Amino acid sequence: MVDDNAPRSPVADTRTLLRERSRELLERLIDVYPVAFFRPSERKIKPLKRNIHKELSPIVRAWGYEVRVLKYTLGGYTRQLRYQQALLNETQRIDLQGQPVEEISETHKQLAREKVQAILAKRRPRQETRPRRDKKPVVTITEQAVANLQQKLSRKAAL
Repeated sequence: MVDDNAPRSPVADTRTLLRERSRELLERLIDVYPVAFFRPSERKIKPLKRNIHKELSPIVRAWGYEVRVLKYTLGGYTRQLRYQQALLNETQRIDLQGQPVEEISETHKQLAREKVQAILAKRRPRQETRPRRDKKPVVTITEQAVANLQQKLSRKAAL
């Protein structure tokens, strides 16, 4: 049983607050810059231009967010598997208006390839330990079994 009144560590509270503020900021970025930021579930994520945080810093400060929340948000956004795959598949990075601004270097593509492999390797053990949801076996009923069931049902109906 967890005691809700137990004192929490200041570090845990800070992390929780940072996570919450980061989610809020990402939602706002998605709303304000829909051609640059996408929800993780969307498959159209594009690589952002390098140092985009410098352009966003004054904007997010005006919205009432700290720069560290922005960096945390961008870090989480760019570390996700879909973003790394976008780095591999796309040729250009985009700005906040969705315009191509710079080519993705081979060095960055190689780093993305390594990150994708690391993410997938980390996921494999979890997937292997999960109980598999096997499909239910197909049950075939013989004509004799159907006849037996009909006979039983007709006897019960007669009672």
